[in-house]
Amino acid sequence: MKFYDWRKSLTAVNGVPITNFAPGDNALKATRLSDNASHEVGRDGHMAVSLSADKSMEITIKLQQTSPSNAYLSKITSAQDFLESFVPVTVEQADPYRMDSVGSTVGYVKKHPDYVRGAKAGVIDWVFVLEVGTFILGDPPFAGAPTSLAEALG
Repeated sequence: MKFYDWRKSLTAVNGVPITNFAPGDNALKATRLSDNASHEVGRDGHMAVSLSADKSMEITIKLQQTSPSNAYLSKITSAQDFLESFVPVTVEQADPYRMDSVGSTVGYVKKHPDYVRGAKAGVIDWVFVLEVGTFILGDPPFAGAPTSLAEALG
């Protein structure tokens, strides 16, 4: 048996913890913007592989309308608008139990989220574009005694 608990995950923008995520299974999504490699096959059937230097990433974080993190992220975006300058942003997300993580070098907030209000509290989508993003998916043997015991017992 394997175990996962979102409550143990940590997400930060510029080192500031982000809280009050939206419900659902897509509260955080990280996507590489380019393939790692491309290829060409010549007339004789031999393939040449070209590695891509583009490791840029887009990360979408969905927060509840009532999340205090919206105010922090809005200040970053407003500074970018009104200072008319690049405002660097980093995004990190980690599951310390399973050792999965997403990290980045500097990037920017793509745009201020849409402002939508209605009968129920809504979802605020924050989109970041980062110069270099890394994915590390782990499954360490020391991921926790309860899981290890359950795996050993079958």
